[in-house]
Amino acid sequence: MTLARLAQSDTEALLLRMNDPKLATPNLAARLQAETGGNPFFLWSIMHSLGEDSGALREATRLPLPDALRNSVRVRLARVPEADRHLLE
Repeated sequence: MTLARLAQSDTEALLLRMNDPKLATPNLAARLQAETGGNPFFLWSIMHSLGEDSGALREATRLPLPDALRNSVRVRLARVPEADRHLLE
């Protein structure tokens, strides 16, 4: 299944549907959009992480990267041929 990138309006709709007071932060949808580029997997992972730890949202200048998301990215990067990895740095 291929998922398209989400627009900021989609991110705003997800935040409303989650109905979590911890996520009722001004400009959160814009911050999430900037950090995730609309990637649904990244967006969902970060939103759930923020819902679990409201202090991270208030204190962070950047949004936290959940361990599960970090590990997923590492696994995907490991599949990139070593000769091409410098392109991702």
